[in-house]
Amino acid sequence: MIGVLVVDDHPLFAQGTAELLDRLPDIQVLDFVLDLDTAVHKITELEPDVVVCDVMLGDRPAGLELPARLIKQRRHVPVLFLSEFASAQLHARAIDAGAAGYLRKTVDAEELRAAILSIAAGATVFPRSSIRPPRDGPRPPSPREVEILALVADGRSNSEVAAQLGISGKTVETHMARLFERYGTASRTQLAIFADRRGWLRPVSSSLN
Repeated sequence: MIGVLVVDDHPLFAQGTAELLDRLPDIQVLDFVLDLDTAVHKITELEPDVVVCDVMLGDRPAGLELPARLIKQRRHVPVLFLSEFASAQLHARAIDAGAAGYLRKTVDAEELRAAILSIAAGATVFPRSSIRPPRDGPRPPSPREVEILALVADGRSNSEVAAQLGISGKTVETHMARLFERYGTASRTQLAIFADRRGWLRPVSSSLN
């Protein structure tokens, strides 16, 4: 069973989505919540396999903040965004935020179920025009790249990574460009989530304050 948390600031839609998903095979809704702070708390408490989150929470796309907040807590739970809007800009922002998927709220129940199962298995679900597949496939990073990835996942800037590892900022930029290209990722957050899901990250030294 795939444990799901639903996040939507419209109570009727949140409850309706939760009830719909809970009736589908292989899916168990653990709870539904109405705001971002409660969502983060519930993710820590319930440890869902997938979070289904509205992009718009309140009067802005606050849902896009959720993947970054989770990765800062080292809780890399895949987030599937649902939205009334289908703009390419929002697709791009969701990818940049580190989301695992983006669907319109007009999808039917089977499409939503299929997306949740795919995301729980490690895939991503976006409109075909929004992303390109990784060119070189999921080849594991080198030992140096693993060190860089771990520091990036810990929120370090390129200059902090360079200082920690005793290399130049230009070298870090070169490594990052290669990692983005190799894994088809569009942001530091998405890259860190990609690496964490494959078990490539190592604990970060606390020597850099």
